[in-house]
Amino acid sequence: MEKEVKQLLQTYFNDKMKDENIIKLDKEKSDSSEMIGKSISALSNQALIRKENFGILILNSIDFDEIKLKSLIPQLMRIKELRLSEFNEKNVKIFLIGSANPGLPIFFQNIAYMHQEENIKPLGIEEFEIIRYRLKGEDWSANVSSSAQLSDLDKDALRSARTAFKSKHLHLEREVELWDDKRFLINLGLLKSGKLTNAALLLFGKENVENLFSPQIPKISWILKDANGVERGYQHFGLPYFTILQKVISKINNTTYDYSADTDYASTETKKYDPKVLRELILNGIIHHNYHLSGAFVITEFPDYLIFANKGTFGSFDIQNIFDDSSVLPIYQNSLLANAMCKLNMVDLIGGGIRRVLNIQRSKNFPLPDFDSDFYEVKVKLYGKVLNKNYTEKLVEQKGLTLKEVYYLDQVQKRNKITPEAAELLRAKKLVSGRYPELLVSDKANLKDSLRPAFVPRKVYSNLELKQIILDYLSKNKQAGRGEIDALLLDKLPESLDLKKKRNKIKNLLFQMSRTDFSIKNAGPATKPIWVLSD
Repeated sequence: MEKEVKQLLQTYFNDKMKDENIIKLDKEKSDSSEMIGKSISALSNQALIRKENFGILILNSIDFDEIKLKSLIPQLMRIKELRLSEFNEKNVKIFLIGSANPGLPIFFQNIAYMHQEENIKPLGIEEFEIIRYRLKGEDWSANVSSSAQLSDLDKDALRSARTAFKSKHLHLEREVELWDDKRFLINLGLLKSGKLTNAALLLFGKENVENLFSPQIPKISWILKDANGVERGYQHFGLPYFTILQKVISKINNTTYDYSADTDYASTETKKYDPKVLRELILNGIIHHNYHLSGAFVITEFPDYLIFANKGTFGSFDIQNIFDDSSVLPIYQNSLLANAMCKLNMVDLIGGGIRRVLNIQRSKNFPLPDFDSDFYEVKVKLYGKVLNKNYTEKLVEQKGLTLKEVYYLDQVQKRNKITPEAAELLRAKKLVSGRYPELLVSDKANLKDSLRPAFVPRKVYSNLELKQIILDYLSKNKQAGRGEIDALLLDKLPESLDLKKKRNKIKNLLFQMSRTDFSIKNAGPATKPIWVLSD
């Protein structure tokens, strides 16, 4: 690679070539951390788009070193980086910026950049999609290990796996008894040209061979926190993953929940978390985890809910598709691993896992899980208690509700906005009351509210109330862009104002809160503010 870099630079310096793979900053820009940060983001993303291994950053400065470079971008650990110095020109430092990982653009100050036609600019929608779908065909679990041997596998895990395999493939029961470990792995698809795949090591590797994955050592971490978020305990679980499931589940404090504590029902008891739901969410996290990235699959336990957080994306997952039985099957980030786990009777691959989780929570009359995802992390929040007794009453009284109707009702109990069409669907069944979009789950006391005429006067919010709404939102969500705050407030402003005047009013509110009240501050760039609570 060093020879390739030198040839490219020689051509660049001699011919003054234009190359989107190279950014050279003059003296003034080389002293700007913002310009360097944008350049690193642009080069790394551009390299992935163009299917290059790296981009080159040339700084007209001798003061910039690797430590300062790394301090600019937290995600720099996710890209390859090599420094070359004083090539062909004095007072020049040259950094080799590795390609971003498939599906995961590199951000600087919450914006992902690209380098196109000698300009550094925010990543376009088309380029974003190219990066996102570069992940297709990139199966980490199918990669082979050059140094791993059969002796690196756990015999007990393999023995248990044979039993699981035979339980699903009864017609092969006698034949399996004649297979040695090598033949068994071949039938699982975990051996390629005599080499062990990452999936084989993940499922059956001994705990002491984790270094073969370095620096991305796979593990599942369980963390216990109290209601205030203070850590009270933790445990890490490593290889082999085939035997990890029950160990992790046993750490979760799955105590008995009594409905009478939060509803008007007579004492009825259930486990906070259904074991089948825990199993499904853990196995789903293992399959979809992005093992290219450093970071564990973390399960955080709070008194009344669990957070499952793993690196990666939902892929093709869309909660709306769950309601359509003819929806397309999911795309698995680790296809080989998923197929092997299916053969071992650990999972099914017909796309019904999440639907099963929703239906189990619904059968318990509990809130449905919350799903959240960005380019780097997937989070699932699983509730272990009743949130709103009216919601639970409606599920008990109306057993014939569709899963889609239950999902919309769950969104209402969590005070999340639903579409006007969804609201009408719920209102027709007298499930909600109040004026859209500020809906409530109906109870006997407010059922008449759902029949109120549409001309009920809207609440008039004072500036103080509007500011408090912003503060409450930031307290819950940590940060918000201008678009989020607009969505939060626009329908609470007087109908007499047009859209332009409403937006201007919101702008003035933000100015007052940040420059007069000092209750919020901008944690992002001036051109695209990210609002957070002041310290």
